[in-house]
Amino acid sequence: MSLSEARTAVQHDLHGRWDTLLEQAAAHRAWWLLQWPGGDPYVPGLLAQDVQEAVHERADPLWPLCPTCRDHALFVEPDLGEDAFWVCHRSGLPIAEVGRLPEQPRTGTRP
Repeated sequence: MSLSEARTAVQHDLHGRWDTLLEQAAAHRAWWLLQWPGGDPYVPGLLAQDVQEAVHERADPLWPLCPTCRDHALFVEPDLGEDAFWVCHRSGLPIAEVGRLPEQPRTGTRP
């Protein structure tokens, strides 16, 4: 998947929030792809992880909220691999592919 396609996938999961954080992460991954041209298959998961770390640090430590447990964030798996999914770390079950996360109620977001 190209960086542009990965950006679109993660943008879908953000549901119109935190565009600046997405753009910053995408710029970093563009540089990363110049260093590792064969890294395209890993970009969706890495970009989702980059954005999640920034959102946790600056806005919402529970994004994206696990729809099953409702008390912790989902995480991207595999850490470095193709076919990235949002996964409940408690059950280990996949919830949604990166780019297909359903809209969620907002948690304790900061501006």
